[in-house]
Amino acid sequence: MVSSRLDPETLAGLRDLGPDEFRELVQLYLNEAAARVSGLQTMAERGDSQSLSKLAHSLMGSSLGFGANTLAGFCSEIEQATAGGAADVQELVEEVTAEFDRVRAALKDELQ
Repeated sequence: MVSSRLDPETLAGLRDLGPDEFRELVQLYLNEAAARVSGLQTMAERGDSQSLSKLAHSLMGSSLGFGANTLAGFCSEIEQATAGGAADVQELVEEVTAEFDRVRAALKDELQ
């Protein structure tokens, strides 16, 4: 059963790769995305808008690849907000963190 947090067509395409490959890709995404979310939190605290933009862009792309469109949307907002330099994106980073927690739970459900 696909969670409303994830695009069913995107997940179906990933499942077509095979169960072992799907499991491996999900684990890889979850590990890398968790590190990126943590990096976003750190860079927001430091006010490092250039690093925020790069991390948000990277997380956006990988999230789109798993059909986590809402998460990708928040990342896009961070990228846009930081494009011109310093921006207070703490609230958006909190949204990303909360949405990633929901996506992580949905993907773990997909593995069962």
